[in-house]
Amino acid sequence: MSFSLFVARRYRLSSTKFNTVRLISRFASFVIGVAVCAFFVIQSVFSGLHDFGLSYSSSLDPDLKIRAVDSASFVLADSVVAQIEKIEGVGGSAPVFSQEVVLRFEQQNKLISLLGVDDRFDQLFAVSDQIPVGRMVSDNGEEILLGYGTAIELGAGLYDYDGFVECLLPKQGLINPLDPNPFVSQWATNVGLFQISEEVDYGYAFAPIRFVRNLTNASADAYTEININLVKGAKVNDAVERVQATLGASFEVIEKEALNPALYRMLHTERIAIYLILSLVLIIALFNV
Repeated sequence: MSFSLFVARRYRLSSTKFNTVRLISRFASFVIGVAVCAFFVIQSVFSGLHDFGLSYSSSLDPDLKIRAVDSASFVLADSVVAQIEKIEGVGGSAPVFSQEVVLRFEQQNKLISLLGVDDRFDQLFAVSDQIPVGRMVSDNGEEILLGYGTAIELGAGLYDYDGFVECLLPKQGLINPLDPNPFVSQWATNVGLFQISEEVDYGYAFAPIRFVRNLTNASADAYTEININLVKGAKVNDAVERVQATLGASFEVIEKEALNPALYRMLHTERIAIYLILSLVLIIALFNV
């Protein structure tokens, strides 16, 4: 052992200008340092791209979403909604009543998901920040907010009082043979154009929740889902348990990742794959030097 230390000290403290061992050691240290730096840089870049991608794909996905287990819609008293908002960790809620409808403007038709919302939805998701032209729908107006893609396909403009957007929904139950119109319809004025993502712009529109309930003949306390955002630092599992205990077994509380399982699974797989590949490169670099 003393001989090994002697040799190491001899080459380490040697004053020879062209000591080959010292040059190789310094070069090896440099290579390892570069490999380690590259490892962390690539990991940081991928993490940033991961968050950037999720900001677009899940712009309307809350931290938690409440849905009924056995039906598309449910009735919930305002007092229960207020009770949910007081649960520890809950930062805010936004009830929604949505319905698949056909939009008609002049001779153009398009099937979209019409989201009935109130002002709490804008507070939760900041939709107004994604509206370059116009404004968010108001609670009491006969209004609709279209995405850029939907407006282009329909050829609809803003505040066109000579050409309202018609919302059509097939009538439920038995059809009256004396009534040739198989649809119920309501008219609305387009008050803005939002631009969130291609999927949302072409597949969704916003209207006052009262407007959509009237179209479907639903009660004033009917919802299809309730979106919940948590305060920063809140534990998701604890919040899920508290909300579930408040609502009971007839409701399900869905976490954000469960709303798009395929997307999150793909991103997690990519992160693990990149980590393993970079680790392999680093190991090879260590053995080569």
